[in-house]
Amino acid sequence: MFDHFGGHFASGGFSVTEEKVHELSSRLNSAYVHAEHTEDATKEVVVDRQSELAELSFALKSLDRLAPFGVGNERPLFLFSKYRDTKYTHVWQSKTIISSSRLSKMGARAGSIAFFATPLSFQKQFVVGDRVDVVGHIERDWRGQPRIRIVDII
Repeated sequence: MFDHFGGHFASGGFSVTEEKVHELSSRLNSAYVHAEHTEDATKEVVVDRQSELAELSFALKSLDRLAPFGVGNERPLFLFSKYRDTKYTHVWQSKTIISSSRLSKMGARAGSIAFFATPLSFQKQFVVGDRVDVVGHIERDWRGQPRIRIVDII
């Protein structure tokens, strides 16, 4: 299918001849469906550190010194234990599923978000008010405030 492809292991560069370009969409979709069903569902998540919401601002400043993140320098994963989910919303925006929640514990609060995730995407199914353990990255929201990018709820 491809005339040329390659680059480093995390790249997706390729070229297709004009004669085969009309096949590209269906072949990529087919490959995606196959990859989706063959992916290991029990992928191990390794947490780098347990943290508290009260530490988010300090942690974000420290993480800025470790940037840029990407291949070879992955963003660290944090565990936030026994937090209450006080508000959970799940919306479609520009064909993207966005799940957001408000976590709290002993007066500390922070927003969290997960893209392309539904409540069924996480190991633990929960309802608003449950205490949950959240695994995620610390990042800035659109206002520059710290938030958690949810990877999993366990």
